[in-house]
Amino acid sequence: MLEVKRQGIHMLAGFLLISLRFLPYWAILCLTLFGILFNLFFLPLIFPSIMRGTSGDRRGVVFYPVAVAFLVILFPHHPGIVAGGWALLAFGDGMATMIGKLGKPVPLRWNPQKTVQGATACFIAGAAACVAAIFFVEPELTSQDPNKWIVAAITAAAVATWVESLPLPINDNLTVPLSGALVLWSAGFVEADQLDQLSGLNMLFALLVNGILASALTSFRVIHGSATWAGVILGSILAYCGGWHAYSLLVLFFVAGTLATKHGYHWKSARGIAQEDEGRRGARHVVANCGVPVLFAFFAAGTQYHEWMMIGLVASLATAMMDTLSSELGQVYGRHPVLPTTGEMVPVGTEGAISMEGTLLGLAGAIVMALLAWIFGAVGYAAAIPIIVLSAFCGSSAESVLGAMMRFDFTWKNELLNFANTLIGGGLAFFIAFQTIDLTKAG
Repeated sequence: MLEVKRQGIHMLAGFLLISLRFLPYWAILCLTLFGILFNLFFLPLIFPSIMRGTSGDRRGVVFYPVAVAFLVILFPHHPGIVAGGWALLAFGDGMATMIGKLGKPVPLRWNPQKTVQGATACFIAGAAACVAAIFFVEPELTSQDPNKWIVAAITAAAVATWVESLPLPINDNLTVPLSGALVLWSAGFVEADQLDQLSGLNMLFALLVNGILASALTSFRVIHGSATWAGVILGSILAYCGGWHAYSLLVLFFVAGTLATKHGYHWKSARGIAQEDEGRRGARHVVANCGVPVLFAFFAAGTQYHEWMMIGLVASLATAMMDTLSSELGQVYGRHPVLPTTGEMVPVGTEGAISMEGTLLGLAGAIVMALLAWIFGAVGYAAAIPIIVLSAFCGSSAESVLGAMMRFDFTWKNELLNFANTLIGGGLAFFIAFQTIDLTKAG
């Protein structure tokens, strides 16, 4: 009953998003500031029972208006996006907590602390609330292409549900609305006419190829069964949207990464630094390393920024390649690993440590990836090669710095770092290419 009261207040506050249609921007900012102060100082006095724990943990109730404030600041000209993210937080996350423990909870495989019931409720309630919020708050936007925004809202709800289910060290009240709003913002760049040019037959062929490949790898115990469905879905989307030349680079990364992991495995295992289960990949490894390239592939197919998005796609794969090779081979050949944050020499296998040997081997992998991308035609401009290599180096280095700084462990830590480095590498390459490569002159 106490949790019902908490989530009732959580969802009741969501109806305030109606004000986004009528209030000026300055008034909305004042409303969010008032919400932060009210939840921090007054709400615990009015409803002391809604605080979690004996110490009266206020983080959740404070992060709620803080998340809304972030949305308002990030999207000042898009109240519909703010409303959609807010709706996912209020009703999607609220229903996930309220329904999650009803009946006999069925825990999620990747996070036993969350349940199938909660995830299902989060998606259904979040999708319905997100669609209603966007269409009510910003009707002039949704009237132009209503089907697109319905799909965008459902996709945002799916992403927010997945993020809510992950065992992350960040409060759900921040991750759920921000991830959903990012999806909605990205949808603004997608054009249905671009996607209509894709062939459905190619998608069927992509599913067939990936299904056969993933099944064979599972049978030979190269990957876990959980990686089968993840590989089929993500690999098919990348091949369908990015083309088979881009897909060949994904296969190259997988082969090179697997061989690097297997290389010297017994030596690494004896020292306790080898990847678990003889290097077999699971679904979370697939998502962490391939999620960003797949996003770039989708936006390459669905926006007017195809060439630059393809550069970002290749750079994200090159980043994953450099990170994997420098880590796995650096553990075997690296002689004097150091922490990038302090320059301190540390034992082989220390989180975030880098070595000259590992860095050079990883950089060689990124160079090969960039050259083959140009040769295969994944990128059509030689000027993109140094951009891809530089971005891969920056993304991989950023992960080392983050890994050295994060002195605490949590589930999915390595996967989160892998996702971050590919996002940094791919995003940086896209930004540099967009600013420097003139598609009418480059060659």
